Amino acid sequence: MDKHNASCLAKKQLRLYQIVTHYCLSEGDFNSVKAFITSFEAEWRYSMYALSEKEKVLIAYILFHIANREQQSEKVIHYGEYLLEDERINNYAIEILLEYKELLPNRKPTPPAIIKNYQLNYLENLYAILLEHYVKMARYEDGLLLLKEHVLASNKKINSSLVQKNFSSEQLIAIEAYVQQDIALHVNNSLQHIGLSVEEWRRNYRQPDAPYYVVAQSASLHMLNILRVLFVTEQYELFEKLMEIYKKYLLIDDHFENLRMFISAYV
Repeated sequence: MDKHNASCLAKKQLRLYQIVTHYCLSEGDFNSVKAFITSFEAEWRYSMYALSEKEKVLIAYILFHIANREQQSEKVIHYGEYLLEDERINNYAIEILLEYKELLPNRKPTPPAIIKNYQLNYLENLYAILLEHYVKMARYEDGLLLLKEHVLASNKKINSSLVQKNFSSEQLIAIEAYVQQDIALHVNNSLQHIGLSVEEWRRNYRQPDAPYYVVAQSASLHMLNILRVLFVTEQYELFEKLMEIYKKYLLIDDHFENLRMFISAYV
């Protein structure tokens, strides 16, 4: 019986490795990965070796990213909310990282930062993707709740402004100070000479060969989704300050034009 148990569990583990490997090696065509998952779930659903919570989280994480790549917003939201509910992704992230280290990007999260490449941390990326699809599905109140409940969906200062409804001039100035610090760390990896770092950033962040070009693109897209949510949910004071910051430090013409058209549709 013990040998049978070990054999069944080894078979299940092998199938999971196949799914992860196919997902990591796929180049935009996820049909084979989805077929693997469908077959896997059917095979083990009613077995005495049914999927553990960790294995369900692993599958949901893969399906979340496939849905995002295929722009299936309802599925993105379904899997994203499942992963966040009861802190499932947090509860099993370390185990998944240890077993499938290539699957979860695990740069250390940076709660104070708003300017960063969100793809480098699995949780920050999850929030950015989920917020994007809340916006696409016009679920702005859900987007606002995400920003209020999860610091990594924006940053510490934006989150505290929303939670505490603190839109004092001091709080809004502090948000900009955090942005300048973000920029200095990306430009020179130092908080010395912040002003010079900001000047260099503003000269170069739109240039594709700049080392922080990808950071600026990622941060711009996410900041604009935050702005869309704040505008529709009438968080006007914070919206105006973040718009000022965006224009000053992150303005990317085609991104901003999309925001302008979005706002025009609501005015």
